[in-house]
Amino acid sequence: MLATLPKETLYDILMHLDDNDLNNTRLAYREAAVMTYSQTFWRERVFVKQPWISEFVLAADTSGVDWLLVYLLTEHILSRKFEQGYDEEDIANDEEKGRWNIPDLIPILHLENRERIWESCREMYLHAMKVKAEAPPRPELKAAFLHDVEMTPLVPLSIPPYSDHGLHLTMAPFLNSFNDLQDAQPIIIVHRHKNASFLAGIEVWCSETFEPGFKTAEIQIPPGDWLAAVIFTGSENPLNRHLDFGGDEKDYSFVVKGVKFLFLRSPSVQIGETEGEHRLFVPRNGTFPVGFAGDASKRSLVRLDNFAMICHPIAKAEGACLHRITGPPVTTFSRDPLATEYLWKNELPPPELHIERLFEDPIFRTPSCSLESLVFGTCDADLAKMTAIGVGAWQQGIEVVYTDGSRRGIGPGRVAMQYHSIDGPGGERIIACYPRRDPSEDRMSWWSLRFITNRNRHFIFGDGPFESSDTDRLPRKENHGRILMGLYGHWGRISGPKLQTDVIKQLQAIGGFSAYHDKFIRGDMLTDEADRFWCPSPPRGVQRLIGPVFGDPVNGEQRFNNKDESELSHYASVAWFDCSRPLKSIRVTFCRTSYDQRMPMASLVFNYSDGTSKSIGPTEFNPPQDPGFWREWCPCRLRPLAVPAVMIESPHYKHFDWDLNGAYLTGFTVYTGKYGDIERLRFLASDGSKTDTPGYRSGYKEEKHTVEFKDIRDGFSPALKVWYDHDGGVFFGARIIAAIQVMEIEKGRNDELIESFSGITT
Repeated sequence: MLATLPKETLYDILMHLDDNDLNNTRLAYREAAVMTYSQTFWRERVFVKQPWISEFVLAADTSGVDWLLVYLLTEHILSRKFEQGYDEEDIANDEEKGRWNIPDLIPILHLENRERIWESCREMYLHAMKVKAEAPPRPELKAAFLHDVEMTPLVPLSIPPYSDHGLHLTMAPFLNSFNDLQDAQPIIIVHRHKNASFLAGIEVWCSETFEPGFKTAEIQIPPGDWLAAVIFTGSENPLNRHLDFGGDEKDYSFVVKGVKFLFLRSPSVQIGETEGEHRLFVPRNGTFPVGFAGDASKRSLVRLDNFAMICHPIAKAEGACLHRITGPPVTTFSRDPLATEYLWKNELPPPELHIERLFEDPIFRTPSCSLESLVFGTCDADLAKMTAIGVGAWQQGIEVVYTDGSRRGIGPGRVAMQYHSIDGPGGERIIACYPRRDPSEDRMSWWSLRFITNRNRHFIFGDGPFESSDTDRLPRKENHGRILMGLYGHWGRISGPKLQTDVIKQLQAIGGFSAYHDKFIRGDMLTDEADRFWCPSPPRGVQRLIGPVFGDPVNGEQRFNNKDESELSHYASVAWFDCSRPLKSIRVTFCRTSYDQRMPMASLVFNYSDGTSKSIGPTEFNPPQDPGFWREWCPCRLRPLAVPAVMIESPHYKHFDWDLNGAYLTGFTVYTGKYGDIERLRFLASDGSKTDTPGYRSGYKEEKHTVEFKDIRDGFSPALKVWYDHDGGVFFGARIIAAIQVMEIEKGRNDELIESFSGITT
């Protein structure tokens, strides 16, 4: 047993044992003999037994002093052994045999504290028994009624819990037996937390025994009606996990501030706030609620730390009682199991739609992370109003645009939005979304999203698919016959191992809503000659590539290897731009990188004279302002190494616009750098004008390439093929226009294509 004691406790015990016990302990336990062997032990024992010695000893030189002998002498002097003829030889004999006469035992601090703690526990127990005996009597619950009750999942509502002490799981039923079901009118009492504005607990009382107390409101289940569901509303607060139940509102990171009770027939009742994160509790199909369950400290008060609904099968109710609990179906909330599993921000999922389970980042925490919902529509008439869908290059926002110009979106920001058009009025529908996680080291640009429509058009935001990379699908593959009706997701702060990226919120989880529909995907997936996906679709009819690919120097000096192969990744997507139509303007957007001052092309927009447009990359920009400075905030400052001042002071994106006023493109000039990548680009127009040469200079010798659209065959039109690929140096929206090539497309086959959303102002 001594081996289980902490060393400091054992040391104190040995210090205060009498001579016989100390001697026996030294013989029985080796560690005790070791502790009592040192001069330090006996020196301290002298001061413990004879504290008056300390004022003489501390001022003197005690080096070389035998403290065991000092201890024995002082003890024998105290007990007047010398008066009995006890000399130094006797002392030496006692020392050899380990026998010393130690005075009364001095209290040991560790054991004294433990005795005081147990005494306090005993007093608390006696007080609790007294309070329990004086508590008002309550009707005895029949054990049979709660014996086989089923319970919805026990969900944490308050984070952290209000209190970790003195709680136990309890049930607060509405009834004592099924015989009470027909006439019972249970009263639900909502308690407000003291010293704060959030709710603390729910109490249930039968009407004949109800006693008013401290409460915020009481709700009585109406005669002939029954409870259908409960919705709790909460919000985030500053986090402090070290205070108990008596603390203030600021002590908790997430608290309940409102609750809504929904009935089968009667109007719902709302207590407290309505805006925030919502948690739905609804009984499983075929059951009805008979009470609540959760953590409790006294009586029937169910605290809002962990909460559940207790239910019984409807089949157990007989006769007239059955009518009370089986009213018309409530259509104001979803009965999908995932609706009760997740925490929803601002609004609950619509009951008309099926909820597709999340694809999650490993760090996503389901109980405490709220989800934002973006519902495209609940019926086909709503989907017919969609004209575009957009996703932020920083992946901080997803947005849908409708025919009336209204927008609906989710996510914390709209910094650089990339849009694709949808011919909703013409019957085009989004069928599915393929999310893909990119496990990059810096945790940036974590997700890529690809949407596919019933016209086999692909809206690619991020990396394109490659081989079997599209294993994740919304709706999930087992839900055959459903199409995508919306998305929901969670954005949170993530700090990477190399970059302090927690200053912004990033996508951590994404799921979807679906419904059965008669739309389906027509045709096979369309790719180019290298099996890269067209975004959104290839040109119709015959097409032919002309000349080299600028930006992909297969025969030039390789930056990373010496192999004669393409540097474009398998995840690149391709798009095409019609160069035969009159243009109103062209916009080229460049973005900064993290490792030098180079600025690759992030997006390209052709605005045609007929009001349509074609684009790739982000086209709408709302950069955040740098706190404390009158300038745009640039994410390149997150780079762990030293950042040049020009990268901090200048914006992340730079735009160059060129007005053509109805002219045609006749060619372009591209400047490539040391490694063959595109550094600058100049367009040539039919009126003889030419754009500036926006871009960057790397400091190395540039190579100039001028291409004119002269080799186009009769019956064909010039076009530009563009590769949109990943660039490791761009933190946010890490996709750039990596390469371009001239191509020719068949005339008349592509005049009516609507390839991109034209309603965005750039």
